[in-house]
Amino acid sequence: MIMKKELTICFRTTKDIKNALEAIARESRKSLSSVIDNIIYNNLKDIKSLKEIKNERREFNRKVVQLPAFIYDAGAETNVVRTCTVLDISLGGLLISVPKGAKLEITNGRGKKFQAIFTLPESIQPIEMVCSSQRISRTEKDVQVGADFVDSNFQSCQNLQKYLI
Repeated sequence: MIMKKELTICFRTTKDIKNALEAIARESRKSLSSVIDNIIYNNLKDIKSLKEIKNERREFNRKVVQLPAFIYDAGAETNVVRTCTVLDISLGGLLISVPKGAKLEITNGRGKKFQAIFTLPESIQPIEMVCSSQRISRTEKDVQVGADFVDSNFQSCQNLQKYLI
């Protein structure tokens, strides 16, 4: 279920806070409203003011990261490895940024399988996941691919879980 946002709240703030929030929004490629909503939500959750959060849209919480990664098309005849950046990650999937112009089948539609290999901060063990593209978003600089995890080895899954929980 999707959390419905039916209220508008206006508030006053300083120019420095506004600029910082806008910078976060640009870096995370989210709307300013979404950034503010996430900050308030996480803050309330941390101080336990939200006793029960109903209708959470995602099964797993995402963690914003900047991780270099390698990807390749899982079903391609030749395994051409490309570089990308993991922008956020959860137990259920990830969002990657692929440089514009990279010739990859995964940037052409939903349901395309690919292999992602990356290392988590403060870890030397690579994480290897088979992913399925779910959402494609094109910008001037890159193609962002939101993908679900469909297969992994036990060690990768365990290391990812330790990092996220």
